[in-house]
Amino acid sequence: AALAAMAFLIDLSCPSTWAFNQDVGGRYVSAAAGWGNMLGNLGAAASPVVLGAVSAAHGWDGAFALCAGAFAVAALCGLAMDASRPLGERSA
Repeated sequence: AALAAMAFLIDLSCPSTWAFNQDVGGRYVSAAAGWGNMLGNLGAAASPVVLGAVSAAHGWDGAFALCAGAFAVAALCGLAMDASRPLGERSA
């Protein structure tokens, strides 16, 4: 039940993630979404190895704390983005 609730809540964020990509990406929305998708897939590929090592060293509490920290860092990075100025309008 806990895994089902977690999967539901993660999927619940998908529409806002796509909207965020559109707001930040502007006319480069494909590149913004593509990079996000690529990095997400790399993280999904690395997570079994990393979580296996963390859970072996620190137990499942450590693995849960690592995942919670990753979500917190992602949230802070999202808050740091200014979606009112799309990528094409940002100065170098």
